[in-house]
Amino acid sequence: KQWYQRRVRGTFSEQVAEEEKKKSYEVALQRWEQNLCVQTQLTRDKMLNVLLFIDGGWLVDEVEGTEPERAEQLHALRTQCIPSTTFLLVNVLRESGEDRAVVELSDYIASEQHQLYKLFNQ
Repeated sequence: KQWYQRRVRGTFSEQVAEEEKKKSYEVALQRWEQNLCVQTQLTRDKMLNVLLFIDGGWLVDEVEGTEPERAEQLHALRTQCIPSTTFLLVNVLRESGEDRAVVELSDYIASEQHQLYKLFNQ
């Protein structure tokens, strides 16, 4: 009988300790998920600012009459950088469960206003 009482106390102590560990884990997980959400939003906003840069877009000269060689170089950079930046953003959004933001991004890419789709190879 005495062994059983000690075992029950040990079991109860272990149960309390396990519950505390579980609560601590759940709090840490919730904090991590909140941080992930905040960081994903910041990343999304910053990368969209790059993709949807004002005055024609990122790596586009605002001044008319620039050298043709420079225009070709900038176009080559845009063709290389914008698709890779877009795919990085898609990966970030998908991994964090932001499916709606992925659809929103695809709308930006396909829009006639920004014409980013022209920078992607088929």
